[in-house]
Amino acid sequence: MQPLLQGRMMTRIVLAGGGTGGHTVAARVIGDVARSEGFDTVWVGRPTSFEERVAAESGHRFIAAEMARPTASMSYLRVLRRVRSVLRDIRPDLVVATGGWVGAPVALAAVSLRIPLVCHEQTLIPGRATSLLSLFARSTWLTFPGAAAHLRWPRSTVVTGFPLRGELREQCSAEKASALLGISRTAPMLFVAGGGGGAESLNRFVADNLPTLLADWQIVHQAGGGSGLTTTAEALERLRDELPGRLRDRYVVAAYLNAGQVNAALRRADLVLGRSGAGFVNEVLELRAPAVFVPYPHARNDEQTALAREAMNTGAGVAIWPDHDVATQPDRLIAELRKRAYLRESHYRAGSTGVADRTIAEALRAVLR
Repeated sequence: MQPLLQGRMMTRIVLAGGGTGGHTVAARVIGDVARSEGFDTVWVGRPTSFEERVAAESGHRFIAAEMARPTASMSYLRVLRRVRSVLRDIRPDLVVATGGWVGAPVALAAVSLRIPLVCHEQTLIPGRATSLLSLFARSTWLTFPGAAAHLRWPRSTVVTGFPLRGELREQCSAEKASALLGISRTAPMLFVAGGGGGAESLNRFVADNLPTLLADWQIVHQAGGGSGLTTTAEALERLRDELPGRLRDRYVVAAYLNAGQVNAALRRADLVLGRSGAGFVNEVLELRAPAVFVPYPHARNDEQTALAREAMNTGAGVAIWPDHDVATQPDRLIAELRKRAYLRESHYRAGSTGVADRTIAEALRAVLR
């Protein structure tokens, strides 16, 4: 830890968030904004985790600490003691927590050490971590204005929105995107995205209907790397290898896509089929890709359905498909995909790229005064 303390000149901000794509991407983009404002950033998360990979890709220093879900057990108290020790070594001026159980121990440790805390909530219905921590946070930043009604006694709220990852602001022609993804420039493309952990129902749908789908589209499939998956990226790769050569080349599957690959996939896609987590919904809307969202049915407070409905309210070319119908009515879903593939940009209102960055930069400066 000692190198972090040598020659310190800048205001230091600790980023706390991980586990899911929404919490992780939010921490990453807030860190990007903080760094562009001249602040020093350090990300605290789990070892060999999704957030560690994202931190490395985006150039944020990362310190690994064992985390645990909040319980009344002694093991959670040990986690808090370890995280307190980490924060004492880092000596941050501010902790920004983006929700979820990965960020909660860091935020609680910050409160106990009287380090200023900011919470960022990505969804319409704040999670338990944000709901509790907003009582102690210097400010709670919201993606959606309506989320404030679900917080009981927040000290302060600011509607900041959800900034795009820098890579997703980069223009990427169809030729460049196709080359990056390893697909044909001319054939229609379906982007299937199940989030960092993956979506078993979507993976199984693709596996069970692969020849039919490949007759209409070439497919880029981000299958996820969650430990609970049965239909894994490796299993899908084996299935691809058994296809005839003319179809095999039309299917690209990987457990994980980096931000540059996601940018290429969203800009190149004629249609997106995916979960409706906060970060991904925002990126689909900003890049104006028509989408069929399949909300995760077990999300707390059914937040993914609420986010998908909010996306529909923007005037976007978005449809919602129930998760249980993915397996029971695949033919109807395929028909819906065929219909939606012709809607790119035709149903979109103007985007707001860059506004969230400026708002977060202003909110950071205000909270550090």
